Amino acid sequence: MIFLFHFYCFLGLHLPLRLSYFIARRIADFYYLFARRRREGVESNIRQVLAFQSQGSANRFLVKRYAKEAFYNFARYILEFCYLPKINRSNFEKFVAIKGKEYLDQAFAQGKGVVSITAHLGNWELGGAIAGLLGYPMNAVALSHKKPGINKMFIERREGQGVKIISLEKGLKKIIRVLKNNEIIALLGDRLIGDKGIEMEFFGRKTKLPQGPAALALKLGCPIVPGFLVRIKEGKLLLVFEPPILPTVTGNKEKDLEELAQRALKIVEKYISAYPSQWLIFQPIW
Repeated sequence: MIFLFHFYCFLGLHLPLRLSYFIARRIADFYYLFARRRREGVESNIRQVLAFQSQGSANRFLVKRYAKEAFYNFARYILEFCYLPKINRSNFEKFVAIKGKEYLDQAFAQGKGVVSITAHLGNWELGGAIAGLLGYPMNAVALSHKKPGINKMFIERREGQGVKIISLEKGLKKIIRVLKNNEIIALLGDRLIGDKGIEMEFFGRKTKLPQGPAALALKLGCPIVPGFLVRIKEGKLLLVFEPPILPTVTGNKEKDLEELAQRALKIVEKYISAYPSQWLIFQPIW
């Protein structure tokens, strides 16, 4: 796996991007054929999304098609992540268009910090990097990779674009500190790591998902701004920010947490529904 990451980095840094995409796609073809458990995980998640959309059973052909495209999109995601050192303030607009930046500015104007919720959709890593290049104080909560070599590479790529990394395993005090400094903390809201989650309805079925974004917003009174970087076409992406979601405090902490978490999750559902083949989670969510 470390070799594969380094190979993608070689492609991204030394070959024309169009050729790199072609080679990455061929690698994804093999990965799709032989990674049975991951293929089944992707299909399971996409099946639930499509069943929810149709309010019936999912189309088997579309499930297979979107699952295979998800493998291609994962290869593109890794390639673009490795390409990050070549992206800077003077050239990122060649690759990424931006929509809804005013919503992020509105949230910052409150002076309470911003919780940015996103998903494993499109290229979330590049989304954080672009926000950093735009001048926003970016912090991202990330799970450390089990393999030190890959973990080191990921941290270097992220921090090289001005995104400060906070370890998921031991970062709560630091997260609160950066929010009080009126900075952004970016969190993924579509997959639970560990067991400290909250049960919510996600695409029509109950499952446990992270409570962190809603819990932080309620604790500190800061807005949640959903943001997603999705793929429009090969080599062209769109970074979208949604209007701030403001916490409502009624005195019932449990109810307030569930209500705020579900409101944010509805926005996550909206974007996954629009781009199901770009939802890059390889383990079953339900």
